[in-house]
Amino acid sequence: MIIGPLFEDKPIPIVVRPKNPEEKSVAALQNYVMEHYEELEKIRLEKGAILFRGFDVKTAQDFEDVAVKVHPKLVEIFVGLNNRKRRGKYVFTSTEVPKYVSLSQHAELAYMPNRPSRIFFCCLKAPPLGGETPICDMQKVTEQLRKTHPNVIKKFKTHGLRYHLNYSDPKNRLRHPAEVKTWPEIYGTDDKKKVEESTAKDNIECRWDGNKLTLVTQYPALHTHPDTGVDIWSNTGMAFYPRLYLYEHWKTAMIGGLLYFWIIYFFWVLLEVFIRRPFLSDNKCPLYITYGNGNNIETNDMKAVSDAVWDHIVIFKWQEGDILFLDNNRVSHGRNPFLGGREIIVSLGLPEEQDRKNK
Repeated sequence: MIIGPLFEDKPIPIVVRPKNPEEKSVAALQNYVMEHYEELEKIRLEKGAILFRGFDVKTAQDFEDVAVKVHPKLVEIFVGLNNRKRRGKYVFTSTEVPKYVSLSQHAELAYMPNRPSRIFFCCLKAPPLGGETPICDMQKVTEQLRKTHPNVIKKFKTHGLRYHLNYSDPKNRLRHPAEVKTWPEIYGTDDKKKVEESTAKDNIECRWDGNKLTLVTQYPALHTHPDTGVDIWSNTGMAFYPRLYLYEHWKTAMIGGLLYFWIIYFFWVLLEVFIRRPFLSDNKCPLYITYGNGNNIETNDMKAVSDAVWDHIVIFKWQEGDILFLDNNRVSHGRNPFLGGREIIVSLGLPEEQDRKNK
């Protein structure tokens, strides 16, 4: 196998490629992973992102067969608040938000009590345009923010983040693009008591306004990496901050440079100016965030975080058969808008607490 950085000028991801045709099979990759498990774990701790490229990974089962060798402790039930379709025992579809939506950098399920320790992505079908999964080393971002914006980091570390997920009346067909599922679809029932029982188990606050539902959780903005002890900006804050959406789409268009990205950006300008701001306050958006004490987060503070993220972001085109392995406690991910068909499937490592119990 050939191992090295994907880009000469960027530290992540580290790419593993077959040296010859005999090493391209799924079985050969499985054997390599088992024989070099400690080496791969060292790369995870030092870099946080590994890309397996050039192998004959063609199905969800191929992907699962490799993922369980890289990390045997995988999630069988997806615990997020955005239902995913099952593609295997440990495999699920990726996010189902519309293709014209750009997803900001985030740690997977950081707004939930049992955030996964690792996340795997596999490309079964690459889109003809866009659709990349940008990644970012949040440890580097945190180091930069400590130097350039120490007061911003201090505020977030002191107060933490309070996440709000707003779900409209299920009978309302005019929903925000970010509201992919209704709350009955997510919980598999329209019985409010059963929803309340389910959320109580996960320590999620449940608020009703008629048939509208708001779910509230609260977690630190800086997450202590369970293996290294380093405090890292590792959360879902950027994706939950409505005033950042337009800025993030502008950044996507500037960096991506595609006409399609600029068309989407101007679409969001119209949406923001004529619909969102006049008729939808921040706290009524599907995803909304405040400091843990309930105070609003200053836009300039969140933009400072966004700028630091974009200083370290890494974007690469998907190739069919790619498997991307991320340390979810260190490396964040997002999604660019796209055209055409795109099939990315995912697998999640058990939360750290469960992972350690099973060792």
